[in-house]
Amino acid sequence: MKNVMVRAWEIARAAVVKFGGKVKEYFAQALVMAWAEIKAATKLTERVILTANHDTKYYTVAGEINGRIVKTFENLSHEQMIEKYNYFIHNFGIKTASYYVIKGGTRKFLETKAVA
Repeated sequence: MKNVMVRAWEIARAAVVKFGGKVKEYFAQALVMAWAEIKAATKLTERVILTANHDTKYYTVAGEINGRIVKTFENLSHEQMIEKYNYFIHNFGIKTASYYVIKGGTRKFLETKAVA
């Protein structure tokens, strides 16, 4: 439930930046959109979570199966990140990836997409 609310606030804040106005004006629709994202994501039971930390210049790659993190690799260089990303795709057969970025200490969701 918390992740839905956090995601809804992220969507609402992005709408303010794009269209102007106040965050609360966009929150109701953002909540609908966040629920739709979470509902769609629950159908995808396996995913690779890739986090790029712009503050430390390191990456974190984690594999998630049925809501549980099966393995995490932290403080990776770009080359190591690609290697571990491929490890999850080939060894676990994971077909979905979620991308996050950390900038200024704040974690921001970018997208979830199918892995080719």
